[in-house]
Amino acid sequence: MRIGALSRRCSNEIGDQSDEQRRRDYTIIVDPGGQLRSHKFGRPEFYIPRPLLRRSRSAFGVVEFDPSPSSPPKRTECAASTACYYTLTLQRWRRDRSDKDERTQVSVLKSKFLLSPGVPRPPEIERWLGGLEPAWVLLDRASLRSLRGEPSSETSGLRLATDLSASDLAASAVIRNAVVLLDAAAKGDGLKLTATGNLARTVVSDMIDCIEWPGYEKASALALNKVVNEPDFAPLHFIRMTVQSAGLLRHRKGTLIATKAARELVSQRRLGALQAILFHVALWRLDLSYFGRGLLGSWPQPDIGVALWSLAAAAWDWETPERLSRLCAIPTPEVLEAGTWDRGSMAFEARVLRPLFWFGLLENRSEKSPPRPLGEVHLFRKSPMFDRFLEFDVKIATHAVSGNA
Repeated sequence: MRIGALSRRCSNEIGDQSDEQRRRDYTIIVDPGGQLRSHKFGRPEFYIPRPLLRRSRSAFGVVEFDPSPSSPPKRTECAASTACYYTLTLQRWRRDRSDKDERTQVSVLKSKFLLSPGVPRPPEIERWLGGLEPAWVLLDRASLRSLRGEPSSETSGLRLATDLSASDLAASAVIRNAVVLLDAAAKGDGLKLTATGNLARTVVSDMIDCIEWPGYEKASALALNKVVNEPDFAPLHFIRMTVQSAGLLRHRKGTLIATKAARELVSQRRLGALQAILFHVALWRLDLSYFGRGLLGSWPQPDIGVALWSLAAAAWDWETPERLSRLCAIPTPEVLEAGTWDRGSMAFEARVLRPLFWFGLLENRSEKSPPRPLGEVHLFRKSPMFDRFLEFDVKIATHAVSGNA
């Protein structure tokens, strides 16, 4: 009875959407057991929002999805219990998405207004900035809006280069290890999975010897684990999630195998295109709140394009995460709250600076600093690849030009 009630709610909610909206926003979920159809659902399939599918796929065992919003919906099989979960959360997700988009846009415009020249700033903003002037306040409103979209779209102010050479990408740990994983998935029967969808321990054991990750001490990080599961080996978990979310790995009979597109990218050494695909997926499609343990929600990922442009202007020399977070990120009220720990710089380092370092776009070094809780400070600056890989099409606001004249 409950399945039928939830299914009818889902059917009514989706029925208001046009075919074009469905293709853009939803993935088709197929109930292979026909349980939803038996409760007057009308047909054994229904549409699920793609962002919700991406967010929940690990916990609920969804098989695969197509990350491209412009492509036709992909049919994905799942258990009836999973389908019920989606029908239950569908209406709330659509309502929350609309409210969140509106609140975020208002927050960006309000932040830009409060940081504009000549506008008195609230004391919490002055305290957080500490005398620094954010780089992004130089942008006009249209450029800010364009950077908040995904890259390489018609309205985006950011393009990703796809023609970088292997020598250009030598510093990208993501590419090096993604190729290792894809090569392994293309051999034999693929990579064995557990019931929860993670790589089996035997596969993880083999990958530990193959994967090298900058700043990651395997011996000390894995010393406390008697057995090592995939989530225990963070670099492998990140690579697998990114590559699979990009559609380069697919399920087949309890294993992961490389897709045809993945095999072509690796065999033809189109590593520049692979870098662009994985970068796009990692920074715009994955939920980076995983890094930072949910601190400050998903901040600053919704404004990652703005942060990247600001880094292009501000990170030309060694800087601390504290300075870069204030120069490059749009603050929210939660970030501005005073506290013992600088949560804003911690989240910015975990979700922006370190992923960019893994992709080879930033360089990183550490210096001893006794006053620090951990006794050292991390410094970041742009690598030579940064400006070759990221191309911006933005305009500087009129007040910024006249103010510098």
